[in-house]
Formats: sequence, structure tokens, C-alpha cells
Amino acid sequence: MALTTNAAAVTGSRVFAFVVWNDAARTLTSVTGGALTWTVDVQSRDDNNDHAAIASADAPLGLASGTVLTATFSGSVTHGLIAGASFTGVSAGAFLDATGNRVQGAVTAWNATVTTTVPGDLVLAYSVIDANTTSTATTPNVEIHDFGDASYYGWSTSTYRLAASAGATTVNGTWASASGAVGTVTVAAAYKPAGGGTPTPAVTLSPTSLVFGAQAVGTTSASQSVTLTNSGTGPVTITSITVAGTNAADFGRTTTCPLSPTTLAAGASCTIGATFAPAAAGARAASIQVADNATGSPHTVALSGTGTAPAVTLTPTNLVFGSQLVGTTSASQSSTLRNS
Repeated sequence: MALTTNAAAVTGSRVFAFVVWNDAARTLTSVTGGALTWTVDVQSRDDNNDHAAIASADAPLGLASGTVLTATFSGSVTHGLIAGASFTGVSAGAFLDATGNRVQGAVTAWNATVTTTVPGDLVLAYSVIDANTTSTATTPNVEIHDFGDASYYGWSTSTYRLAASAGATTVNGTWASASGAVGTVTVAAAYKPAGGGTPTPAVTLSPTSLVFGAQAVGTTSASQSVTLTNSGTGPVTITSITVAGTNAADFGRTTTCPLSPTTLAAGASCTIGATFAPAAAGARAASIQVADNATGSPHTVALSGTGTAPAVTLTPTNLVFGSQLVGTTSASQSSTLRNS
């Protein structure tokens, strides 16, 4: 049984296949396609032999429209359907929890319950219902997105994305039937967002020290720079970038980094520049300090340099005029004074 995708999955997506079939003795053994590594995350059946399953795969390079996805079973099946969807921002190997729920006989509601780890986990639920019933997804603690219905062997299928709200760790997806359904099967699975759930900012500085070497007192060095990168998954809020330490006044700084309330997005970088203008001779030291909302704040860059005092040399250090007739003037000689 195969599906030809009608839309592309973007780079970094996780791709999902929703599979239903009708055969009591058969199970879904694999889903293949797109040169991806697929896993069958959950499958269940009702007492009318209807089965439902969810399989998923990471697509780090995306997936082209027109890709054929193939569902393979433990034997031949009489009727089946495969549908697909993709989401970004889901971690590799992100499967967390699953449930299967089967119902026999006329019912007005049936449930799919899974446990998530943090608010914002992606929960997918899939239900096979009587073709002549009206199905509506309801739940007390999640946001619901209906993917729509598809026809399957005289029955219909509904797929929902359930996004856990703040504080919710258990998602209870309930399908209400207006007329009662005969023989239904529902499956649901939870997946972890990229970054483990809550977006987390992180700051990386490169390099972590700047050495200016010798610099004459009263002069300013060429600028050196440090790259600040948000290496986390959430925005970095920088409250201040300052120079601190014993000789802080000897070092200047510039920056392209945004300061609060503007933030630095995940993966973005900015630059901090520094100069050295020693006020006195000798070793001078300070540090750049970045105060932000990432772990490890304040983040620092060590600054060092050596101030050198002015030095004067004369070349040559003596002038010899030799014999000169009284009342006459010799030719000029010179000595060069150099600030070394």
C-alpha cells in the first residue's frame, strides 16, 4: 500500500504516516520511502478488525513532493489507507509515549490519552470511525487542529494534532459522535519538541580572550573582535555588555549585539569589538562582561596588554668637529632624536 506525497516537507522536518487497514491477522511491519529511517510508533485495532497505526521518520534534508511512501504488512490486506503529515521543530528520535484504544458497538465518545513530558509536546491522534457518523474532537486541556477526514472502505478517518497547553502533561483527546459509531479504533502518540521542550538560550563566545601585546602609552591599538553566538534553542536577551576589572579604563568596546528588549535569535551571531589604550606602562588587564538570560551569565572575555613608556634615543650620541679656524663656522652636523 503506497502514498504519493502532494507537498514537500522542509529541511529538518519529522514526517508522519497514518495507516489504517482491515484484516484481523495482519500487522504493520514497516513504512519505507524517501530514503528515510522509519519507525512504527504505535498500532491498535478494534473488534471489527479495523487497525490504525502511526509511523514517523526524521527528514533532515526534507522530503520532496511526489515521494512514494509504502506501508508493508505481515501479509496481504484487503483494504487500507495511508495519509501523511510533517512538522518542524520535533527532535530526532523524539517518540515519547503512545496509546491504542478500541471500541465495539454504538458509542457517542471515545478517547485517546497520552502522557507528555513538558508543555508544548506534539501529540498526534488518529481515529477510524463509522462513515455515516459526525465526529468532533473535544478535549479540556489542549489546542486542537483537525487534519480533515479521508474515506476508508466505507468508513472515515480523522487525524488531529493536539498541542499541550501550559502545565498539561497528560493529553486526553475525546472524539464525540453525533449518531454513535460501530467499531472504532483510535491511536495517539506524543513527540518531544526540538531542544527537549522549553526553548533554552545559550551563549558561546569565540575567542574567550584577547591579547593586545605591547602598546605605547597614550596610543590606541587596532580593534580586535569576539563573536557572540546564540548556540541554544531560545532567544538570548542581553541586558548589558561592559568592560570591568583593574584596568577597565584602558580598554574600549563596541558591539553589534542587540540589547534588551531586542533579542538574539537561536543560531544568530553578533560581534563585540575591543581596543587597548594604556594609560600607564606595564601589564594591563580587564574583561568584557556580557549579562544575559543564558546559563553561565555573566559571560566573560579576558583582555590583556602591556603599556610601554615613551623612549627617546639620539643617533649619534656625540658630534666631533675637529679643527676649526678661529672666527669661522664649521659645516653643520646633526643628531637624530627618535621616539623609540
